[in-house]
Amino acid sequence: MTVIRPNSITGINSITAQSSTVEFYDTAGNKSSVNANVTGNVTGNVTGDVTGNVVGNVTGNLTGNADSATTATTATTATTATTATNALGITTTQITVGDSFIKAGSVGLGTTTTSGRNAGVGTAVGSIIYVSDVGLQVYAGETRGWRTVADTDNNLPPGIQATGGVINDYIDGANSYRAHIFTSSGTFDVTALSVNPTLPDNVEYVVVGGGGGGGAFGGAGAGGYRSSVVGEDSGGGNSAETVITATVQSYPIVIGGGGNGGSPNGNSGNDSSFGPISSSGGGSGMNYNTTGGAGGSGGAAGDYPRGGRPGPATNYPGPLAQGFPGGLGLSDQSSYTYGGGGGGAGAAGGSGPPSSVPAGTAPTIDTTGGNGVRTLIGGPDPGTVGTPGPSSSGGRGGSPSTDVTGGWLAGGGGGGNPGYLVGGAGGGGTGNAPGPTSTSGTANTGGGGGGGGNGGTGENGGSGIVIVRYQKAST
Repeated sequence: MTVIRPNSITGINSITAQSSTVEFYDTAGNKSSVNANVTGNVTGNVTGDVTGNVVGNVTGNLTGNADSATTATTATTATTATTATNALGITTTQITVGDSFIKAGSVGLGTTTTSGRNAGVGTAVGSIIYVSDVGLQVYAGETRGWRTVADTDNNLPPGIQATGGVINDYIDGANSYRAHIFTSSGTFDVTALSVNPTLPDNVEYVVVGGGGGGGAFGGAGAGGYRSSVVGEDSGGGNSAETVITATVQSYPIVIGGGGNGGSPNGNSGNDSSFGPISSSGGGSGMNYNTTGGAGGSGGAAGDYPRGGRPGPATNYPGPLAQGFPGGLGLSDQSSYTYGGGGGGAGAAGGSGPPSSVPAGTAPTIDTTGGNGVRTLIGGPDPGTVGTPGPSSSGGRGGSPSTDVTGGWLAGGGGGGNPGYLVGGAGGGGTGNAPGPTSTSGTANTGGGGGGGGNGGTGENGGSGIVIVRYQKAST
């Protein structure tokens, strides 16, 4: 140990301690502080307060407070420094680590990605991160994993917010849509309008009434068909109607039931509606020598020996039409009475043979139900709503499409005859005759029930359907 006392050593250039410690004492023999400037390198530990500036690098630990280290740039292990300005991103007002920071009144997490989170972020319970396309997330533990705080992502703001029915989200071309499919009555509740200027508050719809019930001979008409889907047809040969501009409210949805089949006459279907948009139930199939029932699409009747008159379709012809009339019921002047086919949303029902056919002649006839209309409002998957379309043995007339995949609604019921009996594409029931039995219209298509044939009992119509959709995003 080397001991230096006041005024006892002067005029020296260096002091070398034999053991590594140099101590200073005052005249009373007490350890003393050094009040002087030290120029040069100090190698070893300094224990006590340092008052003044330290110019140069400090290698080792600093224990205590560094009150104004204003130019510190590379403090390696300042483990207990509390106010070292600019050392390791620590200032008197903020601590910064990478793109994260803590300061009075706020904490900035910075951003990561889902892959970065999974690869490089610790999973201690309570960890908080921010993923821009997901939002603020908190790690809840192994059971629930990362939980997202709602509405904190950086995605485009949403369009319309609504509930009700069976929801199907899908992409069609450059746009993302949400469809609400109602197969039973309920409400379409719009809870918020679009806050994205690129997404309108427009709602498109397809509303189909319940199909009529078939009669002893005539096939029943399909439920009325109204559509505002851009690029698709509405019923009765019309173009799409005008879309609805939604407001925040509850829109009542009514699904019309199919009419009961009967003998001699069936019953009309019931109306379906979406708020102010209403589609009429289909016209009933009837007995011979009568007029088919009126409805969204007209029903049909049979004849022996005079013509059974076709049932009219609501507002047909014209821009407010919802479907086509039923077919004409005629006789071959012998033993057969041919019930006409029920009208469909896309075509009129087929008619019996002309009255000039000689008695006992087997005529070529077409009393199938009129075809319906195809829609993809529920989504591009053709099985979402509706039935397969026209084929070589399908219904008659209507849309030029021969796509046999799904999406077809509101087909007329086939007439009860010994000839062609098939219902129209879109859920129309089959008419009866010797051989096959008649069938009901398909549920939730608005298809008309098939005619009974030879005085048998007609079949029930299919219930209606309502589908609404709106745009969710542009991809």
